[in-house]
Amino acid sequence: MRSMLSLHHSLLAVFLALMLSHTACAPPIASAISDGPVVRLYGCDQTFGEHQAGPFRLLHDGDGQWAQRIGDLLEGQADLYRRTFEDAGFSLQTFTGPLTWVCFTSADAFHNYASKVDSMTGRRLDAYYSARTNRVAILRQGRSRGSSRLAFEADSEIGLHASDISSEDAVRARHEAAHQLAFNTGLLRRGLVYPMWATEGLATNLETGKGIGRAYEPDNPRSRHLATIRRSGRLIPLSELVGLTRVGDHSSHDVYAMSWAFFRFAYLRHRTALMTYLRAMQDLPTGRGSDARRSREFTSAFGPVELLEAQWEDFLAELAGHPRPPLPAVRRRI
Repeated sequence: MRSMLSLHHSLLAVFLALMLSHTACAPPIASAISDGPVVRLYGCDQTFGEHQAGPFRLLHDGDGQWAQRIGDLLEGQADLYRRTFEDAGFSLQTFTGPLTWVCFTSADAFHNYASKVDSMTGRRLDAYYSARTNRVAILRQGRSRGSSRLAFEADSEIGLHASDISSEDAVRARHEAAHQLAFNTGLLRRGLVYPMWATEGLATNLETGKGIGRAYEPDNPRSRHLATIRRSGRLIPLSELVGLTRVGDHSSHDVYAMSWAFFRFAYLRHRTALMTYLRAMQDLPTGRGSDARRSREFTSAFGPVELLEAQWEDFLAELAGHPRPPLPAVRRRI
């Protein structure tokens, strides 16, 4: 009897040891996905590791080192965002709770997530911020794949080293982080449709990690593309651009480049009007709203569009490195 009890205890000890070993090696499920139904949407066949980087919470599908590097970049981007807006006089709220990122190295897993969680499809999709879930999903691309966005040609442009993540991944991460930060600090409001110059213009201006220090940036891909469409006569009329909420029949690259330019114009030349406009937009009803209401808010803050035309043309020339020379001083007769 004693030998049977001893054998029973031994078997129980082995069983407990195996259970503890399995638990220690198993990927986190509940702790990593406690903020949303990701595991359920994947049918419980997808688990994630977790990495915390300041206010960012990164869930990854296996490459923890890449997620850690993304996290390091995001912490720097949060500081750049604060300096760009808070230090310039914009009123920012302090957000609560982590900002969640879901990082994929598997294209199939990424597109499965995007389709099931956010009803987003398209094989060219590689990163996006979802205002509904308040998460960013990003697919690792590296240097071997083609870009669905304008590519930065040199890592030196964004302060990266060869040992870090690729410049393309960095640009996309900075872009989506700008969206997420804007919607979590009260600069923009989730559930409200903004003109693309306000949302994409903001994000594209923070892609390089340099902020908005000046107009002329000849090495910036958005600036280079803007120069191309300006020479070819494809500039979108300002009266249309300020109310554009969708790409529509335009090239997405054209719309993003012009949104980059107008947000920069507003930030550098009409900052008080930009602050007024973003505050006024907070009072609009949730949803798509009306073009007429958005137009009224724009005119109330910036004035009639036709009165901005001359300043806008001058700014476009400055972006191209050809600012209009100042008018000659007029001598007074004594």
